Amino acid sequence: MFIVAAEREFFWPVDFWQVGQDGQKVKSTVKFRFRQIRQSAFAKLQRDLAEIGRTAESEQAALEAAADAYARIVAGWDSSTIASADQVPLEFSRQALTDLLDIPHAGAGILVAYGEAIAPGGREERRRGN
Repeated sequence: MFIVAAEREFFWPVDFWQVGQDGQKVKSTVKFRFRQIRQSAFAKLQRDLAEIGRTAESEQAALEAAADAYARIVAGWDSSTIASADQVPLEFSRQALTDLLDIPHAGAGILVAYGEAIAPGGREERRRGN
């Protein structure tokens, strides 16, 4: 049954790429808890993210504004799939989300995964180039 709801939550994997100490790219997958928001709200989120870089007074202000925007769709994550630099599981918090977004391409990874999750066919359609 298709359920019409303004918002609901679901888990979906987000892939992040980092460069290891040996210079090789390493993929890590974090299980995110997303909020599925209405299409109009997602379009506004995308517009807001595009505008942040142009209007923020400082890098820190831009980062805080981005965290506010991403918090509209990110409700949490499975802390067994993400850790701090000292290998301690990283509990979800607003500050932890802000810190994550300060890592290059992390925000893009979150948006790509969210888009895959809500698209018909999800990740399989993306793999086929659709």
